[in-house]
Amino acid sequence: MEEVTFRIADDESVQYIVDHLREADRAEVEALGLSKVEAVVDSYKESDYRYVAFEGEDTPILLFGITFRGMKGHGFVWALGTDGCDRHPVSMVRYGRVFMDHFLSVCPILVNWCDARYSKALKWLRMIGFAIDRPKPYGVNGALFCKITAKRRV
Repeated sequence: MEEVTFRIADDESVQYIVDHLREADRAEVEALGLSKVEAVVDSYKESDYRYVAFEGEDTPILLFGITFRGMKGHGFVWALGTDGCDRHPVSMVRYGRVFMDHFLSVCPILVNWCDARYSKALKWLRMIGFAIDRPKPYGVNGALFCKITAKRRV
């Protein structure tokens, strides 16, 4: 199994993620009323920190980041990936915790919402340390989403 590597995200990796976005991520952003292009490109452009995980040296599998704009002391954390993430479950958890700690070092509270149907993502989020709220209607379509929250340990 190839190793997972990380770099600061660039336009080329963004386009690869758009072209290879996994079905569950596409369904989640569509439930929010967004196209996959809007979700990936806007998340990338609006982020204060943005990274990409690679399978080996050259195949992007996960684009992720955080933005502070308009969040009043909170960081809005996000991740969008390809099916390649499923080939590296241990690395996704290990490095998910590392990057979550990094984000919490610059922002004391991280938040977002995850599609309640996306059980694989919710499991991963729990494993890297997020608290998961009960599903509630969220977004323009009122689909059920779970608020996710992580707080800096004191």
